[in-house]
Amino acid sequence: MPKPHILLSVALLGVSLWAQSPSPSKEVQAAYADSYALYLDLHQYPELSSHEVQTAAKVTAKLRGFA
Repeated sequence: MPKPHILLSVALLGVSLWAQSPSPSKEVQAAYADSYALYLDLHQYPELSSHEVQTAAKVTAKLRGFA
């Protein structure tokens, strides 16, 4: 079993690294919100495999929006 001071050191290192990581940019946050909305929409209206007509249309519209 590892010694308690080693476990504490590892835990403190993890917290320190987490605290130093920069927060996501506004662009990333906006893209995440938009992507999550698409994710929810696709999962609220599932389609059978190889018959994803609406799914393909939604993803195509999103991709064309990037051009």
